[in-house]
Amino acid sequence: MKNLKPLFIFGIALYILSFGSVTYAADYWTAGNSGAWNDVWTWDGSGYPGTGDNAYINLGSTVTIDGTAELAGLIQIASWSGNSDPVTLELANGASLTISGDTYIGTAISGGYVDVGILNIDANSSFASQGPLSVGYNGSGTVNLNGGTVNANNGLYVSNPWAGSTGSGTVNLYSGTMVASEFVMSGTGLVNIETGELKIYGTSHVTYLNTLINGNQIVGYQGSGDVNISYEGDYTVLTATEDTGTTIEYTSSGDAIFNPERGFFSFSTLAGSVDYNAIRSQGYSLVYTAIDLSNFRASNISTSKLNDLSAGFTNIRNAGIKAIVRIIYDDTAAGEDATLAWIETHLQQLQPVLEDNSDIIAWFQAGIIGAWGEWHSSSNNHHLNPGPVWSLILQYFPLDKFIAVRTPSYVNQLESLDTNPLTSQEAFTYTSRARISHHNDCWLASDTDMGTYPPVPEIREQQKQQIENQSKYTPWGGESCCVSEYTNCVTALAEAERFHATYLDDLYHPDVIDELELEGCWDDEFAKKLGYRFELITSEFPSVAYRDKDFIFSIQLKNVGWAPLYNQRPVILRVLNNNSVIAEYQLTENADPRRWLPEDGVVTLGEPIRIPDTLSQSEVTFALYMPDEAVSIQYRPDYSVQFANIGVWDPIHGHNVLLNVVNIKDWLKGDFNEDDNVNLLDVEILAQNWLQNCDTPDWCNLCDIDESGTVNFHDFAEMSLNYNP
Repeated sequence: MKNLKPLFIFGIALYILSFGSVTYAADYWTAGNSGAWNDVWTWDGSGYPGTGDNAYINLGSTVTIDGTAELAGLIQIASWSGNSDPVTLELANGASLTISGDTYIGTAISGGYVDVGILNIDANSSFASQGPLSVGYNGSGTVNLNGGTVNANNGLYVSNPWAGSTGSGTVNLYSGTMVASEFVMSGTGLVNIETGELKIYGTSHVTYLNTLINGNQIVGYQGSGDVNISYEGDYTVLTATEDTGTTIEYTSSGDAIFNPERGFFSFSTLAGSVDYNAIRSQGYSLVYTAIDLSNFRASNISTSKLNDLSAGFTNIRNAGIKAIVRIIYDDTAAGEDATLAWIETHLQQLQPVLEDNSDIIAWFQAGIIGAWGEWHSSSNNHHLNPGPVWSLILQYFPLDKFIAVRTPSYVNQLESLDTNPLTSQEAFTYTSRARISHHNDCWLASDTDMGTYPPVPEIREQQKQQIENQSKYTPWGGESCCVSEYTNCVTALAEAERFHATYLDDLYHPDVIDELELEGCWDDEFAKKLGYRFELITSEFPSVAYRDKDFIFSIQLKNVGWAPLYNQRPVILRVLNNNSVIAEYQLTENADPRRWLPEDGVVTLGEPIRIPDTLSQSEVTFALYMPDEAVSIQYRPDYSVQFANIGVWDPIHGHNVLLNVVNIKDWLKGDFNEDDNVNLLDVEILAQNWLQNCDTPDWCNLCDIDESGTVNFHDFAEMSLNYNP
């Protein structure tokens, strides 16, 4: 049951503020006027709420969101000053609002007020509350869902049946989907489902026992009053029981998911003056960064230049994005570059900078040779014999990073992948063959992509088959350079899927992008499917786990993007209590996301997990956590992987909440049938497993009490201490 003390304190604070007796910090915003969310006059002319703020909408106001908004605090929609006029928050078509704290709709702070709060969610819009979503706590609260989605990640409370609550809450699901981790409703609550869907993951509490709706049983407790639920759409209750465990089915998201090391990239020259925060705010997790050495072709790189490069990398890290790095000597078509000796000198100078910032380098493009580092020209003829430059690149670039070269022909010239293809066994071993990849900087430009592929059709197809295989294990991407007959969504989508496309330039060539945008695939399928896109399907956990005993779980997921993750990344199961992380387990079985290829279908995670006997909590939940491999940024949520599901992402902790609830108990040694007693029934089970060889996770139906590997007299002796006929 919800702890009322924080809410009580919060209510007293608001009551004082309503009389103007104190002032509050700038991150508490009150909308006293009707208008748009991002209109400063809606919030008394001083600005509007941002990512880290709290928002209160009152005084009969109607506030409309027609874009995307986020709050790290809470939001309250209620006329808590005593005005009984309705207060409304409107999410227009396609809008989005994410609340990291609590949400209160219709909340009277002092008795006697008829406070009315309304949340309207229009088609294709989404509302997500990481804290509890309370509809009608003392006041009158209403949620109207018209084709959008609501994610109540920490519970949906309608006319909460807590002491002192006299509110009235109503939820109208005219269409759309509402997902909640817990459902609590009192006798004054009303849920009306027309063509929408209400999904409850976890426990459902109402004040009328065993109410049936279309065969779905609401499991709750007996209380006073009636519960009003009219049903036409779908109503699903997934409730944990000690008999069946907890199985959760997850709902896919239709949104483009912001994730590290994938997607469209922005362009920059690496420098401390570049605003990488602005690049991230535009929706990019990748930035192309050119290290421009055009002023140092025949001289040492200056100390000021090296310091500026380091400052640029620092700003990239602070912004929470990663870099695709290319060294260039000429940013024009002239093709001027440096001698091999100067190239080695420069790489020796750059090596410490690159190593120090390897954590935020996604991968390299080989660069160095010729115009724009694209290997089709060279004032020193390196393009005719790139082997010596390639050897220096392998020697001085960080050893765990991929290096993309401009054409498949160069890939084959350097590493012979045409005659000896890269295999799954050799992939990710950091050999030179496993590190080389291909980037196409004239994609969709002609039948040969302006010389990217050879003119002979048979050889061209052989190279495409080679890249199709190689891109399972190395990143493929690039940019376009001109419009052609191949600039269409049919061709672009087919090649992107075939070559496991991970990254593409969102700015160049603009004519090509305009064509694909006009056909409707660039901002939709490309935005969603570039790189990896992981979706949870189901998770299954036991309803009860015993301290200091193994238990098994199962998580099913799939990759519906075009590519896997290419850089190593841990997969961690987190144990939570009240949203706090209390234990972590790094998974090992099938837990390499570099191997989660889209064409391989469903991936199943599951292995023995042991809750420590020191764990005092009686109820836990779980989350799937995929942080960066680098310790320096491992605990930053902006570098963690978000799954493409509704209602699972926790942006504060950077993990995906699985919603399963498991009760933690002490095990009574010898209680093999788990009926909380040790008697002849358990002796019979012991006899059936006598002298059997046992192992984790069930250790022969718990009979191998000391986990020695065999059921024997030692286990019988342990059992006898608790025998109670």
